[in-house]
Amino acid sequence: MAWYSDLFNVGIDKVVGSVAKGLDSLITSDEERLELKLESTKAKQSFHLENRRLDLQEEELYIKDVQSARVQQTKVQESENASMLAKNIQPVLAIVVTFATIGLFYLVMFQGMPKEGDPNIIMFVLGSLSAAFTMVLGYFFGSTKSSAEKTQLIAKVNK
Repeated sequence: MAWYSDLFNVGIDKVVGSVAKGLDSLITSDEERLELKLESTKAKQSFHLENRRLDLQEEELYIKDVQSARVQQTKVQESENASMLAKNIQPVLAIVVTFATIGLFYLVMFQGMPKEGDPNIIMFVLGSLSAAFTMVLGYFFGSTKSSAEKTQLIAKVNK
């Protein structure tokens, strides 16, 4: 569940709980209290269910976006009219990012930080390259098992 869902889930529980406590002081019979508690529980469950449905919908949109990018890349690779640059730009950029990341790691590990200049800039570039390298790995070698499980869960919910 997304962080904002957790934020609102905690908030709605507190609001419903405080409203229920306030109404509890106005209601006199046990039957009315039980009915109010049942309605309160139903409202919480409905909210959580809707929240989960929206989370699944968001995940489904993300998966469709990834699939769309892969279909586009496949079309470019299969096209007779695509230029050599268009067919090879992604692997070339992946190779450049990979070698730049490994090279900068090597320099920092075995050559040390440069004496002049700001070492924070080197660390910033290293962090950026590491993030780009992670995306390269994710693109070329697929996503994690949890993503596949989410896809199966979305398929079950949509049935």
